[in-house]
Amino acid sequence: MTVPYLADTKQSYVQLMADNHLHIAEVHHKIGNNRSMWLSLLYYAMAEDVYGEHWDYVNRLKEKA
Repeated sequence: MTVPYLADTKQSYVQLMADNHLHIAEVHHKIGNNRSMWLSLLYYAMAEDVYGEHWDYVNRLKEKA
């Protein structure tokens, strides 16, 4: 089992996902969808916790296989 991401490291994966959420927030701000903008900013702020834990989980699965 390999890590199915475009990033090579945990830090680059977390940064990639954070950047994606920031971009989504900017788009929603431009179109006036404030609820989605704030949700995207929330995910941006939580990227280290959410995606860092996900990366660790996938790597634990990888080690068991």
